[in-house]
Amino acid sequence: MIKKFIKFYSVLVLIIPLLVSCSQTNSSDTKFTKINKNKLPSTPGVYFFDGKNSIEVFPSEVDDTSFKNVLHLNNSNPEFVIYDNEVNSDSYFLYDYRGENIPLAFNDLVQNHVENGLDLVQLKPMVDLEDSFYCFSQTMVINPAIGRTRNSVWCFSQGSETKLGIDNSTDDGYSLPISNFGFFLVKNKNAELIPPTPLDEEIDIDSLPTTDSLLPTILYQSNIGNLNDVQLYWRRAIIGIGLNNNVVTKLYTELGAALSGIQLGDILLKVNNVDLATFNEDQIITTISNFCIAGHTIDIEILRGTQRFLTHPECSLDTGKQLGGFDYILQPEGYAEFQISFPLYKDNVYCLYIRNSGEKSCFFVQ
Repeated sequence: MIKKFIKFYSVLVLIIPLLVSCSQTNSSDTKFTKINKNKLPSTPGVYFFDGKNSIEVFPSEVDDTSFKNVLHLNNSNPEFVIYDNEVNSDSYFLYDYRGENIPLAFNDLVQNHVENGLDLVQLKPMVDLEDSFYCFSQTMVINPAIGRTRNSVWCFSQGSETKLGIDNSTDDGYSLPISNFGFFLVKNKNAELIPPTPLDEEIDIDSLPTTDSLLPTILYQSNIGNLNDVQLYWRRAIIGIGLNNNVVTKLYTELGAALSGIQLGDILLKVNNVDLATFNEDQIITTISNFCIAGHTIDIEILRGTQRFLTHPECSLDTGKQLGGFDYILQPEGYAEFQISFPLYKDNVYCLYIRNSGEKSCFFVQ
């Protein structure tokens, strides 16, 4: 056993030029549905198109988006329609909620210029979408816990409602053991106690309760305390580094980056072979977070002077970042039901705290 240490409604998008260059294509190999001009949308906008009907999607702000309520699709290769003035395919980009780019295929824009002067453009992901949450956005950084997206996003979910955590599995209520106070993790319509541990005790990931839900439901039962004192922290896996764009400006001496030989002033070139040349600081941090799993190593290529080096820093648990979008409702059965509005990262640890309690209750998203 290895010890890990504490320490849309819908989707889519009318977007203006993105800061990160991504691969888009006008693909003659992609099969698009033929749209009868008599069935065009009545107003300009962005629509999910199922071959017969279209559903308009609307923009939102990341901080104001409840991902549990965005448009849900059971279609791993959905088709979308953009109906607007002078549509430019170079301005439309799709990311998953962790900031990973999903390449898009567009149909021929010229052939779809309709009589009233508006462009009708169809687009599809070039790969099948996994069970996850997706957003059209101007910037690569979607998760506000890492870097705030400063523009509107158009988000949707795709896949298993149970895995995503949007199946409303707690509608019937639960009868929690009266003698058991604390936090419970809802799994397969059952509630599992999340054992509390002292704040300063090391986290053993192998012994934590687990969930495969990206928006897990958490129950809390207590006879004391203020529910507003309950906090959720992301114990993100880190390598212990500070950056100014892609230049190393800070190192934590006993964490992975410093131990692997990375030095102040080094320039990060690649993370797990992902080229960082066009990435800003938030985008690099996002990329590291996407690959980092506590107790495992990642590959980072650095430039020092004129020399290139490949390092292998180990990831370890951060002290934690408090997450917003963590709200509760009181249930008549006598417990509080907490729900998370922003999807959690797989292979990451999250901990629940009650302010000034001296304890933590942690679980692992797998």
